[in-house]
Amino acid sequence: MKVQYLGDVNDYRKYALLRLLAEADLKLGVNWLLTPDDDRADGNMRSYLARPENFRSYDPELFDVMGTVPDAPKFGDFEKVESKGVIPGAIYFSRYVPAGRQAREAFHAGSMGHFADCDLVFFDPDNGLAIQSTSKNRANGIKFVFDDELEAHYRVGRSLLFYQHFPRVDRRQFIRNLATRLRGFAANAEIWACHTSHVLFMLVANPAGTGNHIEKVSTALEAGRGRWSEDFIRFTPVADLGMTD
Repeated sequence: MKVQYLGDVNDYRKYALLRLLAEADLKLGVNWLLTPDDDRADGNMRSYLARPENFRSYDPELFDVMGTVPDAPKFGDFEKVESKGVIPGAIYFSRYVPAGRQAREAFHAGSMGHFADCDLVFFDPDNGLAIQSTSKNRANGIKFVFDDELEAHYRVGRSLLFYQHFPRVDRRQFIRNLATRLRGFAANAEIWACHTSHVLFMLVANPAGTGNHIEKVSTALEAGRGRWSEDFIRFTPVADLGMTD
């Protein structure tokens, strides 16, 4: 995540989704996977704030918080949003991702302990799940979350949610392929795609989680379906995309 995108329309969706899951009695951990800002302007999508009649009803309290974020947010503005408690009960790991395998593995170990009491951990990489051409030792590795990092959290009973940028490929097939990859370590999980036309959040509900994560996640997302239009976020169980477990 880059702080420069704080408060844009996809950030609004992201926070709204996390708030929805928090309502389901899931203790959330948030690993922002922060990376330095750059000079790109592609994430500055804040015009939705000028159209409250179209967007505020999705989450009025959150919409109002997003409206307090300046057009060029700094780290202090990001900290202010956290301090407002917009994600009830959340635990944050608000550190910049280090480059290099050894530093990255220490970073990951720190997150494992930090989220010891969490039911579900959200990961917010710039790009999503690591691609074949990168590694923890490559400079662009800081923009990804790696399979072994997700697996480590899953194996101690945590459910997972992570941001994924949509590449320019068939979206349904991309989600199927991603879910198949996740099945490599989460064979019995219930997997959901929470998506818009531009971004994707993959949710892996862990059946081993304390307090029936699958039921809690399903209840939360069904509530979202009833509350929000598909233009805001669409909730699709991977099973509905023609996959077989």
